Amino acid sequence: MQRPAKLLRDIQRHSNGWLWISLPAAVFILLPIAAILVSLFAAPNENWGHIKQYMLRDYVLQSVWLVVATGFFTVLIGASLAWLIAAYDFPMKAFFRWALMLPLAVPPYIAAYTYSNMLSYTGVVQKALRSLGVRPDQSWFDIMSMKGAIFIFTMFLYPYVYMITRSFLERQSGAYIENARLLGRKPLAVFMRVALPLSRPAIAGGLTLVAFEVLSDYGVVNYFGIQTFSTAIFTTWFGMYDIESATRLAAWFLVGIIGVMLMERSLRGQRRFSATTSKNTPLVPARLIGLAGGRPWRSAV
Repeated sequence: MQRPAKLLRDIQRHSNGWLWISLPAAVFILLPIAAILVSLFAAPNENWGHIKQYMLRDYVLQSVWLVVATGFFTVLIGASLAWLIAAYDFPMKAFFRWALMLPLAVPPYIAAYTYSNMLSYTGVVQKALRSLGVRPDQSWFDIMSMKGAIFIFTMFLYPYVYMITRSFLERQSGAYIENARLLGRKPLAVFMRVALPLSRPAIAGGLTLVAFEVLSDYGVVNYFGIQTFSTAIFTTWFGMYDIESATRLAAWFLVGIIGVMLMERSLRGQRRFSATTSKNTPLVPARLIGLAGGRPWRSAV
């Protein structure tokens, strides 16, 4: 009788109110995901063979290309802006520090509708050009394509990478970057060889959020006519009226996302990024000397 009593005391000692609140919430969230994954083990219907043979390859390739291209450009823009704001002091920095986050307040599908209307033949851009006597080629303004979708996602999702990377650089990279500056490294070398490697976990976190946003988007890709996994699920469900195949597509979609997360974790390996060492000190921005002194912007360090 002592063992059950001891077990009960251990449970009471290690549990608290938050545990009993969290468990039902976790079960409530995970049940739909588990139900979707279980559909992988069900026998496919006759539509699945057609989807698998003629449609699935294009869905996967389009989704992968959209995520890879958007991820590359969001890292390029977001990490560069984060470095500029964190490492340098210049006029109106306080304004740009928060203004660069504003694109995140605009849903990408709203941006897609807005840009397509602005750049259309009757839009404000082409009207202004025609009023100046310019007759541009219509192909220059064709945003309803894969390139247009990459542009929309990049311009309105880069703040994920920018915010996380900027916060990391401002709080934890000071000693490393100051040492590189004292050793005479040029600003570009400091960014490429010190700031970027240090910021890898922050960039990876922002990039993961960008990838999830792109993969789960339906408004932009549907409006631009791009075949991705999200449009495939809706097309199968509402176009073919086949909820079983749509659920199976969603299950493979979840498997792909889990695979990406496991791959990133595997690449990270046993490396740890801790903020407890003495070298993780706040970064002191270097003052930029600009046009007021008759010279282009450059670091004063």
